Amino acid sequence: VNEIRDSMEVVQSAEYPRFLALLIPPFSSLLVNEPAAFVSNSPEQKLRLAILEIIHRFPHNDALKNYAVDLVKTLIHILKEDNEDNACLALKIVVDLFKTYRTPLEDLVQSFFDLVQDMYRNMKQAVKDTFDTVPGTVRHQRGGENGTEAGSWDCTPGHAQPASPAGADGGEASSTKVLGKSMYSFKVLSECPIIIALLFQIHRKAVPQNVQAFVPLVMEVRVDSKIMGPNGNGGSELRYLTWERAFFFTGS
Repeated sequence: VNEIRDSMEVVQSAEYPRFLALLIPPFSSLLVNEPAAFVSNSPEQKLRLAILEIIHRFPHNDALKNYAVDLVKTLIHILKEDNEDNACLALKIVVDLFKTYRTPLEDLVQSFFDLVQDMYRNMKQAVKDTFDTVPGTVRHQRGGENGTEAGSWDCTPGHAQPASPAGADGGEASSTKVLGKSMYSFKVLSECPIIIALLFQIHRKAVPQNVQAFVPLVMEVRVDSKIMGPNGNGGSELRYLTWERAFFFTGS
């Protein structure tokens, strides 16, 4: 997979349709049917991220149009079930596909809106998991089903809380990071408002129904003084939540 990712010249050639036919079905099957990984340097996570990076590099032309619906369905699955690093990249791919293939993907736009609304519904629990802890500490977001915890948000892939004390023995242990679950991730949700605003511009019919749904959900994500913590912890989240609320009342 890494060799394919690093040798993408074929996508500019006449072989591109055949290239897509050979790769997209197994890629989609793996991403949907294999369980997500929540440790940044695990082989499973490296493979999933490499596949998403390859998909992100696909030229958006008529050849890819035939696969757009299946790709978006796969990416929505990533957004629902995967870790936050993969979900951030999936969001970038989704918005590019929605912009390029407006008509073929029109029926999937509402599925994306519904997904983001579910993310907002999860934020109350995510904030509770992250900040409701003993004074002077910050508990991090939930990871996978094993109950591990993940680091505070940053949209750089792999930027999360170390799974073990960094530098204890040096080497690989210090680079191991536990990744948060996408549906409870501040950093994933922080990417969504501008995408929603863009989709509102493209799909005007969806605006009334979804604005009515989004406004109370955004207002429910309260900016509470406890988010700051006793030592200023959570300042990034505070800036994000404040900006988030302002965005929906001034940007759309």
